Amino acid sequence: MPKKKEVSALEIITNYMSYILNNNTKPTSVFSFTKENNITESVFYQYFGSFEAVEKSIFNTFFENTITALEKSKDYQTCTLDWRADQQSSECFSLLDVPYGRD
Repeated sequence: MPKKKEVSALEIITNYMSYILNNNTKPTSVFSFTKENNITESVFYQYFGSFEAVEKSIFNTFFENTITALEKSKDYQTCTLDWRADQQSSECFSLLDVPYGRD
């Protein structure tokens, strides 16, 4: 049996999203999910208390990635207060693009 590996919270989130996309359903248990992804349950619980916590974390991660991508944009950085509405629009529309790798 392959040795269980240590992973980050982001890897668990990615594995969770992949599982749902590939199986069209949520994992039935943390045990089966961690076994399939070759990680220990203790590592999973180090970051998340449940699958619900993973799901909540997904949106936080999307938001953080959106802000990071926007901060790299020259247009976003040079916005004045008059353009604040445009900045907020950028944040909203970028939230739609970042999960699909269009940052």
